[in-house]
Amino acid sequence: MPQRLKTIEAELSSDDAEVVTKAIDELASLPHAEAMELLFQKSHDDSFPAAKPTADAFARTVAAHAKVALSHPNIALRKLAITEVGRAKVVDAVPELAQILRSKISISMQCLSAEALGSIGHTSCVPVLVEARQDSTAELRAAALHGLQNIMQVASEKAVIGFLEDDDWLLRLDAKEHLESTGWIPETHREKVLWGIALGRFDEAVGYGQVSVDALLEATLHVNDAEVPSSSHTRESIFAAAARMLTLIGQT
Repeated sequence: MPQRLKTIEAELSSDDAEVVTKAIDELASLPHAEAMELLFQKSHDDSFPAAKPTADAFARTVAAHAKVALSHPNIALRKLAITEVGRAKVVDAVPELAQILRSKISISMQCLSAEALGSIGHTSCVPVLVEARQDSTAELRAAALHGLQNIMQVASEKAVIGFLEDDDWLLRLDAKEHLESTGWIPETHREKVLWGIALGRFDEAVGYGQVSVDALLEATLHVNDAEVPSSSHTRESIFAAAARMLTLIGQT
């Protein structure tokens, strides 16, 4: 630890509130991992009388020096930093958050990064979250979906539409509810078919012609008897609709 940091650490133990306040403010101005570590530790020290101002100072220094905070070796500190840059909407943190999201450090950090990207809401966050939609982990896909929902713009709305075809029925349900809440209206035949399936209006989906066949057949594979009540009936209904569509195609 640099000598000045050692001096500041000693000043934090002073009985003089003004000395402590100045020490905290100086720490917040330093772009060093050690300074962040000291702020983090003090903000979580219940015996430290200035824990709240220290937590506020930690948030400030993270927002000002996001790259340093998001690469900090202290995992707990880094997780809090992810939350803080999202709360402060630090656009400069997007590249680092994207790197964490694509890494395999831990699923919890990846999910926190997805949520932070959604909170930041910049257009540069959308392609990163869309990419995360392809991840094999449903928990991360869910975080990506929630991040996209928070952004609430046309680009992210189109990404949410993609979740109508997700393998996880809970994510499909979440996407449906979100799109309903925004008043979304499907435009293409493919979107109308997916929307009809999401709403359980399978006959309506059939009405859009040959484009509905693949979507209807794929939907039968997305129903899991262990997850969805009365799912066997749902599967039979979807499959029957697909069969009717194939029959109509055969008659043309």
